[in-house]
Amino acid sequence: MKTVTLKKSAEASEAMKHVKHIPQKQLASMMHTSRANISHLSTGKRKMQQDIAEQALKTIENGSFAVALLHRFSDGVTAPLLDGTAIDQHRLAFLAMFENETEEFAEVQHRLTLTLAKNPDQLNQDEKEQIRQFMNELIDVCTVANNALFNLAQVYNLSVKRLMNDRKAEFKKFHWIN
Repeated sequence: MKTVTLKKSAEASEAMKHVKHIPQKQLASMMHTSRANISHLSTGKRKMQQDIAEQALKTIENGSFAVALLHRFSDGVTAPLLDGTAIDQHRLAFLAMFENETEEFAEVQHRLTLTLAKNPDQLNQDEKEQIRQFMNELIDVCTVANNALFNLAQVYNLSVKRLMNDRKAEFKKFHWIN
């Protein structure tokens, strides 16, 4: 399995659109950089460096910004921000999308139970393609869930970081993490 690393720098103008309501001088202070650099990052004239991204994620509580920035720095490993014209940004719309995607996922999982139980080395090409499609459904669920989480956090003024840290204590109790 290929190791996933964060990029040293990434184009961040799309992410910066989600913090344009914050004055550039204030962003510069929060991100430990110059106001001129904030301007360049916002227009795409300069890539954001990893250390600036880390500082931004520590100090800026904005779900859309975080999702967009993490997606860019992870080179597409994390979920993208669902902000296209076909996406209704209302929290109930995200929850309806999540319900729909989880139902689709469950249907595919039910159909593939026997295939998933097989030794991966014994799968034929058709079964491998079915597993790939199953994983695409799982990616859809994870992407919508992640966007719904950050959308709800923004609407209800909750910190995903704090919520995740609270959950990690529970995950340790369940022995899900060390």
